Amino acid sequence: MENVETKESHKRRRRWILPLVCLAVFAILLVGCCGGIFRILTGTIRSSEPYRGALARVRGSPTVREILGTPIRAGFLARGSIRTRGKRSRATFDIPISGPRGRAMLHVVAERSGKVWTFKTLAVEVERTGDWIDLLVEP
Repeated sequence: MENVETKESHKRRRRWILPLVCLAVFAILLVGCCGGIFRILTGTIRSSEPYRGALARVRGSPTVREILGTPIRAGFLARGSIRTRGKRSRATFDIPISGPRGRAMLHVVAERSGKVWTFKTLAVEVERTGDWIDLLVEP
């Protein structure tokens, strides 16, 4: 009697192995695809001229360096978009930044006409105090 019950329980367990393996493979593929798309999208922003120019301006700002300390690093997740229509482009994104003394959010709006990018908004919002530093008016 025990052998019959053992054989039946083994059959029931084996019936679930294939669906579980298929589900696991599907989940791994889904996560991999989503991660790949995420890397492509964030890589597009990170490699853009407005992103690099904005970070250079932040790192060169005496006010931001005084508040956040040095080195100033960009966070992993920049949110926003870059849209192109003909010879005109518009970049709008937020970049988390941090230094040894604190964190902040860099807000960027830039437009390109031809080959020249112009910042329309370039401001740092300090997390601790809520103060805004406008990098377009800073000397």
